[in-house]
Amino acid sequence: AFINSKSEEKNAYSLIYCQLTEYMKSDSVSGIQMPSDKNDLTEWVISCDSATYRHITREILAFLNWLK
Repeated sequence: AFINSKSEEKNAYSLIYCQLTEYMKSDSVSGIQMPSDKNDLTEWVISCDSATYRHITREILAFLNWLK
């Protein structure tokens, strides 16, 4: 949500948010994959139950650590 709130057209936050969304839709995730019919990562994450939310958080943090 923080990265999405900082996103503006063609800035670094926008690129990171796009990469996170693409990653969560890819086959590379370990477990819960973002449905292909969903377009907004933030909306999808907040619609999940708390156990799924925690898993997604760990997955995104691992991706950001790799990206760093």
